[in-house]
Amino acid sequence: MEPDKKPQNRLDDLRKEWEEMPGNCKWIPWLTAGDLRLLLEHYEPLRELIRNIATNQEGRNERRGAIESGSAIIAMNQNAAVEEQRAKENWEALQRQMTALTEENATLRSRIEQNERDLSDKNAQISACQEKLSSYESENRRLEEALKKRDQQLERLQKESKPAELAALRNWLSRNPDAARRLGLQGLGDAWADLARAVAVLAQWGSIECLHEILTETAKKHGITDEEGIEILHMALTWYNYNWQKSPFRLERPSPDAAFDYNCQQRILATPTGETITRVLVPAIVDSNGKVICKAVVETR
Repeated sequence: MEPDKKPQNRLDDLRKEWEEMPGNCKWIPWLTAGDLRLLLEHYEPLRELIRNIATNQEGRNERRGAIESGSAIIAMNQNAAVEEQRAKENWEALQRQMTALTEENATLRSRIEQNERDLSDKNAQISACQEKLSSYESENRRLEEALKKRDQQLERLQKESKPAELAALRNWLSRNPDAARRLGLQGLGDAWADLARAVAVLAQWGSIECLHEILTETAKKHGITDEEGIEILHMALTWYNYNWQKSPFRLERPSPDAAFDYNCQQRILATPTGETITRVLVPAIVDSNGKVICKAVVETR
């Protein structure tokens, strides 16, 4: 639609001024709102300029958006690279840990296998020891049975073969209970333990002196010789001499018809005098040098 004559004239004036402006600087300082409307409605160059500006602004917006998108993509790519590097480092660390764990597992497995072999060897040794122990136990039971039988045989033999010395001693003590009391041999039995008891008592010097004194008292009082008692005295002196083999003691009888010696003999009560020995009732006990320790008991005339 064409403008009226006046607006047309004004449009022509505006067109002329627009065209006279140099370059791209198209600016009219006195331009009114009506003039601007007139140009926008009827002047194509201005509208083209506005379209170009709008188009350029959209391009700039698109470029800005693209740039921003590109920046975001770059940032994302950079973050992704960082994450990838971090993931790679983590993966390498996990690989190292896995390698270390694999080596440690291999070492532990080797130790376990060695321990299993050692355990197998120890079990084999234990089994062998148990077999030996079982064999030893069987052998011990057999030996214990044999020993039991031997003990029974020995006990039977001991009962069947009592030493003559013990029997003689028991008989003498049974007839002389006071002597048994003074010697500490009351209730003497017939077992080997009783023989050991008799030896332990009579092999002491105090017991030998006591036994000689008992025989002396009997001889002096009753004027008789106790031959069994003298045999017991000889037996006790023999046991005592086992500890004095280099200097043994002995029984010594003075010769009949020999002169009486007060330092070596003593008379019985029935013959308080006399200088010649007629009978020896109890022999003297002398040491290895011939010194009289216990005097003989004699009868004199």
